[in-house]
Amino acid sequence: MFTGEELALIDAIHADPRNDVPRLAYADWLAKNDEHEHAEFIRLQCQAPYVAISNRDPDNPHQSFSFASPHDDPTARARLARLLELFPAIYRSARYSSQRTLPYYEEHFRGLPLIQVDEHDFGHDLLGEMGHLSRLDFTLHTDRLAEWLTHPLMARVDKLHIWPALPWDAQRDPDHTMNSHYDRFWAENIAVLAASPVIDRLVELRPCGCHSTFELTAQSTKNLALCRDLLEPRVYVEYSY
Repeated sequence: MFTGEELALIDAIHADPRNDVPRLAYADWLAKNDEHEHAEFIRLQCQAPYVAISNRDPDNPHQSFSFASPHDDPTARARLARLLELFPAIYRSARYSSQRTLPYYEEHFRGLPLIQVDEHDFGHDLLGEMGHLSRLDFTLHTDRLAEWLTHPLMARVDKLHIWPALPWDAQRDPDHTMNSHYDRFWAENIAVLAASPVIDRLVELRPCGCHSTFELTAQSTKNLALCRDLLEPRVYVEYSY
């Protein structure tokens, strides 16, 4: 159902995912092709502060949203009200429903479906299962980060959550944590992340386990300092246990 012209506009979005201009160009194309509600939806979602709409219950849209912007921003509240009106029809439309090849979408973000996927090392061909429009909120469990960062799938990732994969025989530390495993992984991989162009494409990075659960170890203190120096100037970093 996608024309060559439309696919070229979508490819431009994936080529420069932080930039709203290609998304707005796609909205203009939709409007010219009588898809006015789709165009309005993208334009509203590409205004800052961003408002994300969840599809947890598309039959009851007023119970089906997440708020990815300041809660007290009056312009965001007004846009949210209109987005909730537009969302059910867009969610069911042929353009979006044809993309629903993976189990579910967590939300629509900046005008496009953002699929939440949890993946262990190369379990299946996610890229082959994704539709043209979809992007990823991607949780990755791996001990092969450098390899993953060169994978074509990374071109579709907006939000990347990285968990160090623990060895099958991993033993807990004396303080009952896995800090030594996490510390070792991040000591080896922060520079790997910083060297990757993937970082400059992401909206959010979560280096999970980069800091200790209860108190910082000497190594996690060094790891956090490296994150602040090498990663935080380039991408929003959210730290998770």
